[in-house]
Amino acid sequence: MGTKRKIKVYNYSGHGVSHKPADSLAFIRWNILPHMSECVIEMDEEKLISEIETNIGFRRMFDAATLVIKDKAIREKYNMEELDEYVLDKNQVEEVVFEGAIERLEDVLQYAPDTVLDTVVEVCMKRELKDRSKLKMIKEYTGKDIESYYVDMEKEKQGSPIEEEKVSATGKKARQKKA
Repeated sequence: MGTKRKIKVYNYSGHGVSHKPADSLAFIRWNILPHMSECVIEMDEEKLISEIETNIGFRRMFDAATLVIKDKAIREKYNMEELDEYVLDKNQVEEVVFEGAIERLEDVLQYAPDTVLDTVVEVCMKRELKDRSKLKMIKEYTGKDIESYYVDMEKEKQGSPIEEEKVSATGKKARQKKA
């Protein structure tokens, strides 16, 4: 009897996600804890591919880059799209946001999947970004006013009342292709 091949499935969402396989009563959970740099679960290749092919919700997590298989050979074997330069894990997002050039951040905000944009907002909420130009750009593309969040957190620390949240109905800046 041969050993079953295990495939590493990474959570790129920046937060926990779960999936309940059709043949199981238990959920598979990809929980990212604060001390973790990444979250990966090894899954049996046959079961993984069966779930991807039969469960549209699970497949969509891969299409949206919430869950990622980095192994290029597996991606080719099962005709999965190649990972592009805008599919980033949490550490890569932090590097782009806090250390990268503003042009790189704009490219990521313009072309990355929504999961990556959510991670951009999340990392900015956990660690203060001082660059106002980057904060303004993040607001334009995500609709999230991180600067106001910082002000509200400071008010909360001081015990001052916080105004009701004003949510933008527009959200994301149009993603136009650059010439």
